[in-house]
Amino acid sequence: MEHAAFESPLSDEQLKELGRLVVNTGFAEFILNIHVGMLHKIPHAARIVLVNPLPLRRKVDILTSGLDQIPGAETRTLVDEACKLVGASIAERNLLLHGIWGVDADGPDAKPLVAATTKTSGTRYSADITKYADMFAVASRKLKHAITIDSGGKITDEAERLVLVPG
Repeated sequence: MEHAAFESPLSDEQLKELGRLVVNTGFAEFILNIHVGMLHKIPHAARIVLVNPLPLRRKVDILTSGLDQIPGAETRTLVDEACKLVGASIAERNLLLHGIWGVDADGPDAKPLVAATTKTSGTRYSADITKYADMFAVASRKLKHAITIDSGGKITDEAERLVLVPG
């Protein structure tokens, strides 16, 4: 395995959490794509071209502005709660994934931190990774549950739903 030209300030466990943030974000966005497609009755093939490439913030905005078009109250609530979680996490996730990681001091108690290359204020610490990975995990569960409720407990091809493993 090749190594970068620098030594990461993050431990192996912190790097795993960063990976969990990536996976949870990806799955939440995947299910958001389905919900946006369902909201606007966009078939799967078109959704891949019209919805998937949109920025995550735009997908959240589309769903939030169309909440009143979601027929089921429980589904609408779940989608709304998920959108609030995702919307509140996007900027932090971007900083954690795209910022520059370093340490906050030269002493032995130095902690890893991340800062943006475009701002001079606003840093986050490695402990924040878990918080946002968890927020995306909760959002993805809410979005998945909303699909399950909409489809009467069955995921069907007709509804262009995601095929999920029971459990």
